[in-house]
Amino acid sequence: MYRGYASKRRNSLGASAIQEEKAALRRTLLQRLKMQSPAERDRRSQAMAEQVFALPAFQRARVIVGYSALPYEVDAGAIIDTALAQGKDVALPRVRQDTRTLETYAIHNRAQDLEPGPYGVLQPKKDRAKALALQTIEFVVVPGVGFDQQGRRLGHGQGYYDRWLQTVPPQVPRVGLAFACQVVERIPTTAHDATVTLVLSA
Repeated sequence: MYRGYASKRRNSLGASAIQEEKAALRRTLLQRLKMQSPAERDRRSQAMAEQVFALPAFQRARVIVGYSALPYEVDAGAIIDTALAQGKDVALPRVRQDTRTLETYAIHNRAQDLEPGPYGVLQPKKDRAKALALQTIEFVVVPGVGFDQQGRRLGHGQGYYDRWLQTVPPQVPRVGLAFACQVVERIPTTAHDATVTLVLSA
């Protein structure tokens, strides 16, 4: 009994230390992100979009999941618009606060099919968008506060993307988009943190 309690206590202390390390890193990276000028964000976002377009996995994919960016994140708008223009099915996440999960809904036009959601992120309107089945997804672009080159990801701390990514079929490419200032040597993680397949940066 005592050994079991001691082991649980060590694990709890370890998890607490990791959360503190993640919180400190998150503050540092958010500060870096918010120091970039809008012009620099636009330039680097376009450069990353070009990298995505060159990926054979993107070129082959018929169904992709994008995201609506916060003002300081990599803008995935060009990726979404190009995919739609190419005739791909494109879905974006919609937050369910009651279950703290994400659901994906297909859109046809960013200007018409999105509305402000929780945390200031644009998300699909339920009355205009159709729910997308997870098993149809063939390519995902993923936002984040930070990444490392091993595919570990640091989010905003709510866990929405971690939970959602763990439900996506494992063979689906998950591509993290990051400004150079977001890529660090190591992201601290726990067993509940989801990873990405590839990190693109500019």
